[in-house]
Amino acid sequence: MMKNRLLHGLGARGLTRYELAIVLTLISLVLVILLGLFQEMVRTAERASYRQEVGALKSAVSLKMLDYVVRNDTRGLAAMIGENPMELLREPLPGYVGVFDSKEETSLQSGQWGFHSPSGELVYAARFDDKGKAVSSLRYIRWAIEPLYQDTNRDQQFTLGIDRLESVVLKVKK
Repeated sequence: MMKNRLLHGLGARGLTRYELAIVLTLISLVLVILLGLFQEMVRTAERASYRQEVGALKSAVSLKMLDYVVRNDTRGLAAMIGENPMELLREPLPGYVGVFDSKEETSLQSGQWGFHSPSGELVYAARFDDKGKAVSSLRYIRWAIEPLYQDTNRDQQFTLGIDRLESVVLKVKK
C-alpha cells in the first residue's frame, strides 16, 4: 500500500496525513494553553495597574486633606467632598478619559477611568471582580471622596456647620 507523502527529499521519509494531523493537533493544543496563560497575564497586569492607580489617588487625596487639616481649613476640607480626585494629581492617570454628565460610563473601555460629575464619582471599567477573578463583561467600580465625621445630629449624613468634620477619604462605593 502506497502512503501519501507530503515531504520528499534526500532520503527523507516525509509525513503521512495522520502524522500531520497529530502534529497540528499538538500545536493547536499548545497554542490554546499559551493563549489562556497570556490572557491571565493581561488580567494580572490590569489588576496590578488598577491597585497602583488607586494608591496614587488615595495618596493625593490624603496629602490635600492633610494640607487643609494642618491649616485648620474646615471649609476647604468640606469642599473636597465629591471633588474629582484626578484633579489632585500632577497629571491624570494614563487611562483617564475625562468628565461625563450622563450614563456615558458604558463608553469606557476596560482599564479606563472617567469622572461622573452629577454623582461626584470616579468610575473605573474593570474586567475583574472584587476578588480579582475575571468576569465576562465590564464591571464599573465607583470611587468618591467622602467625609469622615462625627454625626452630631444623628441623621447619618454629613451636614457642614452641624457635624464635626474630621477628614475625608477616597472610598469605593458599594
